[in-house]
Formats: sequence, structure tokens, C-alpha cells
Amino acid sequence: MNTFVTSRSLILICLFVTQFFALPAKAFNPESAELTFHSDTTNTWPLRYFFKLVYYTPKALTVPDALPIARISFSDGTHEESVIRSSRAALTDNPEMYREVYYFEHQFPATGTFTVSFKEINRRIDYANIANREDIAFVIQATVKIDPNVTANRSPVFMSPVIFTGILGQPYRHNITAYDPDGDSLIYKLVPAMQNRNAYIPSYQFPVGATINSQTGEFIWPAPDKAGRHSVVVEIWEYRQEQLIGKVMREILVLILPAGVNQLVEIRNRIQVPVNNRNQVFITSDEPVKIRVAATHANTLTAYSELFRWANSITTFPTSDNPPEIEYTIKPDASLRRNLPYIITFRGTAPPVVTGISQQQDLTLAVYFRPEQVTDQEHANKFGEVPIFAPDTEPDNVDETLTFKVYPNPVEFYFYIDNKKNIPATLSLYNAQNQLVLMQPLSLAQTFISRSSTLVAGMYFYTIISETGKIEQSGRLVFR
Repeated sequence: MNTFVTSRSLILICLFVTQFFALPAKAFNPESAELTFHSDTTNTWPLRYFFKLVYYTPKALTVPDALPIARISFSDGTHEESVIRSSRAALTDNPEMYREVYYFEHQFPATGTFTVSFKEINRRIDYANIANREDIAFVIQATVKIDPNVTANRSPVFMSPVIFTGILGQPYRHNITAYDPDGDSLIYKLVPAMQNRNAYIPSYQFPVGATINSQTGEFIWPAPDKAGRHSVVVEIWEYRQEQLIGKVMREILVLILPAGVNQLVEIRNRIQVPVNNRNQVFITSDEPVKIRVAATHANTLTAYSELFRWANSITTFPTSDNPPEIEYTIKPDASLRRNLPYIITFRGTAPPVVTGISQQQDLTLAVYFRPEQVTDQEHANKFGEVPIFAPDTEPDNVDETLTFKVYPNPVEFYFYIDNKKNIPATLSLYNAQNQLVLMQPLSLAQTFISRSSTLVAGMYFYTIISETGKIEQSGRLVFR
């Protein structure tokens, strides 16, 4: 077996894990959680909904005598309900983490939009990206829209467990791997952690440089810059015929370890596979596509995908144990053709460096079953589907001739810059007093910029300068 860390690194990791699992004085303390739902499908547009709450807690934070109850609010004038836990089990890859599941149902009084939330007042206080206060709660929520014009709805479903650990300075990749049972379009967004229903934590800071692909759900943190515990929250917006019909949320605890070695998950036969540099696979013929995936510095390789729900649409054959390598065969099927991609998440898992903690890494593929190759899938907009960016995130009065697309405007928590011509450039942001408040090198594709606490509400001016010194673009941004 390979040795992944030195003894000094192992001591540092043990110290961080001790802090990770340290038992506080309070009873519960969810580390990660998600909330999903579906309507009573026996009716055309029912008022009765079923919910599933899942949260993850280290065994060391579990109080044996604590009553396993979750408190749920429905924002419809009814009283908060208490729900008894349905099941609890240790995770296979992280046996020191419990996965706890709660099922509940609710009859809403009328049509409308409702925010269903789970709240635990005992959020831990040792997050690197949340101010150290003891009065901040842990809240996860879902938005249910009951509309007589919308038939029975099932929210997105989370298929892959969360990845709890990353390594300082090394890329952290995690795919939410959600799918919609009704075939509705999904848009993924990074949002701040919440302390109450519809109320974000004011001190929350987005992980520096982290982005999420709004169509595939792939979260990438290129170089975690601070060891310790970080909160990452992803919200999935569900669209049907270009109308927003619901939202679900997953909060992830990411423990950044001070040392270690990342798993390298890669396609070994890439030149034989119809895959581009954006990891999009286009299946355009009747021939099966074989993809050999390997995970270096790992002892197991697993895959998660909606495609596994259909018998024989994707099959597996192990070809190597060290490192683990599996050949996946994807078989064309006319019934699977659609404009939206099928997401496959390949996950490499390393042996635990210390008891119960596994280091993991994801590789994401977006698979299209298309009769002809389509090279710009992100902007497809057919029946029941939306572009990669939801309408509310689009900038106002965008000039499509501009080299860079800066949005949303006004800015609340973050903004994006799309580099349409893929040229090296730098953003300079100035406040109303013409003081430089931000300088950010831009990616050749898309740059995500989290709003820092120094960017107070007001008008700002930006310039984008290429590496040749030419001013490519300038404009204004309003921060709310």
C-alpha cells in the first residue's frame, strides 16, 4: 500500500480531526444536510406533500440519550411540527459519520409558495468562513410552489453522498449529482449559509475562488487557502416550461486538512472517447461508448448517475485493482435522447488517514444522447428547459458584442465574469471615490467572485485589461 502522508503530516491531520470530532456541550449539531420533497402524485395538483430530511453528524457529536427529533416549519400559518428520526447509519466511506433520515408530510391550506425549513439552534461555532458566534443556528430549507397550472411535482433527488474532506492548496471537487424524476431543468447556485428561514448569515464568506457549474452541479474549489471547517451551500432551482416551480438545498461541511495527497480521477482512454475539454460526451451513433476511468492514490472507485436507473444503459467491468480502474460501457438508446445532459460522477476514495476520515475526489462527465453532435449545449432552450443560467441571474441590457459578460447586476453576494474570447485579463474594481478595492485575474472561461465584507452597498466602476495592457471593457456595478 502506498504511503500518502509523512508522520509529521499525520500528526497535523490528527489534531485537525480531533477538533473536527470534538464533542461540544450542546446536543445536536448537523454537519451537512439536505431537504427534498414530492407532491401526492395521486392527485393532479395536490396540497399534500411528502418530505425527506437528511443530515450528517459525526458519531462523536451524537448524544446517546438525545431524543431523535427534528423540528420542521412550513411557513403557512401552522405550528412547527416535530418529526421522529426514521433511520441512522454510518457511511460506508466515512464510518465515523452518521447519516440520519427523517420523513414527514404536510397538508398545505391553499395554493401558493411556501418555504419549508429545518432549524437546529446549535450550529457549531468553529467555521473558518462564518463569524465565531454562539447564537447562529443551522437552517436548511426547500421552496414548494403549489400552482393549479403545474401538475404533480417531484423535487430534485441527491444521488451521491457529500465529500467531507479536502486538502490545503489542492483542488477540491464534489458533484452534487442530482437529477429530476420529472425531467425538469435544474440550475445550481452557491448561496450563503442560513440562520433562519429565508435569512442568510451576514458574516458568511464564500470559499475563495470556488465555483459551481450551474448546469452540471460540479463544485470546484481550486486551491483551498485555509485549513479547518468550511460551510458550502448549494441551492438547486427547478424549472418547468421556463417557470420556477421549486428549490431544494444541500449544505456541506468541508474539512480542509493541512496535508495529504489528492486522488487523481481520470479517463485513461480519453483519445478513444467522444469527449471534449469540458468533459462533455456526445453519443451520436448506435455504437456503445466505452470509458476507462482510473483513480490514482485511491483504493476504491465508484460512480453515481441517473443512467444507472435504467437497466443496461450503463454497465461496469473492473479492469484493475491498483489503482482501481473500471471500464464503463454506455449504450445508446433512443428513449434517453433529450437536450439536457445526464451527469455521471466518478469518485475516488483513499484509505482513511485516520479513523473514519476518507479523502475523496470527483470527476464529472456530462453525457448527451444526441443524433448529431451539438457543441453549445449550455444555451439550448427547448420545451421545458432553460439556459445554463436562470433568468434572474442574467444581467440587464447585456450587449452580446462585449468580450466579457459581468453579471448579475445589481450584485448581492457574488457575481460572474464570462470570458467570451478566452483571453488572459485582469479585473480592476473601483469605488465611488476612485479607490481600487479589488484586483482579480480572470479565468479563460468563467470567473466567480464572492463579495467580501469590504464591498459595501453602492456604485462601483470596473475595467478589464488584457495582458497586453489594452482596456478590453469597462462598466458599472451596483452592490446592494
